[in-house]
Amino acid sequence: MTERQPSRAELYRLIERLVAERDELRAENARLRAEVERLAERVGELEAQLADRGPGGAGTPGWVKPNRPPRAARPTPRRKRRADFARPRGVATVRVEHGVDACPGCGCALRGGSAKRRREVIEVELRPAVVTDHVLLERVCPLCAKRCVPTLGPADGVVGRHRFGPTLLALIATLHEVGRMPVRPIQAHLAAVFGVHVSLGAIADGLRAVAERGAVRVEAIRDAVRASGVVHADETGWRQDGQNRYVWVVSTPTAGIPALLAPSRIPASIRSVCDCACELMFAG
Repeated sequence: MTERQPSRAELYRLIERLVAERDELRAENARLRAEVERLAERVGELEAQLADRGPGGAGTPGWVKPNRPPRAARPTPRRKRRADFARPRGVATVRVEHGVDACPGCGCALRGGSAKRRREVIEVELRPAVVTDHVLLERVCPLCAKRCVPTLGPADGVVGRHRFGPTLLALIATLHEVGRMPVRPIQAHLAAVFGVHVSLGAIADGLRAVAERGAVRVEAIRDAVRASGVVHADETGWRQDGQNRYVWVVSTPTAGIPALLAPSRIPASIRSVCDCACELMFAG
């Protein structure tokens, strides 16, 4: 069976459709070329603006400091200072003397000697944590048959019913509050430096224990601040638990609250937190 050949009328219609599509494509191509030229001109304008805003450019904002020329070499040596500003040496805890036992030239044995130079080296000794197993022995009185079991307290290095000792609790609180370390990095730090593997919940519980035991002392300092006639206050920005806050330093000549969180930096916010009716003086 032979395939039917298109008629002349069908071929004419096909040619007309192809010519119309070609004209549409030419028009689209011209439009895109014009758009490309417009965008190229805009890019040139923006690049020129960026060049002007560069260091020393005409469009540089007023708050941008210009580049300083490089300093020339000192023509004369710096004159000597009247006072000695050398780094002070620390108090040595270990003294190690070094000497050559034999002359490198002839091999003669050497003894004695005088100090020629000194070199100070500061090192931190990292020791693994000490895990103490407190065994409470029960003893029976031979006279009254009373069973006696000792109780543990601060003298034994025990803080309440917590697993951590006072030094470890203080370290965790310092890393969290002063070092601004979250609980998980504290866990990694204790494991890497001291070989202590503790859970995140134990660290969080230790932080709560420090806060609870320090609440009485903090309240006593706050009472001393409230009793003062004049209180000095200053603030700085602080982010706590994902919220923007302000940490205030409230102090008197005899007492001070070093860290007091408030939601704002206005005086009313610190009055509401500190609950102080005295005269407040703020740093400018």
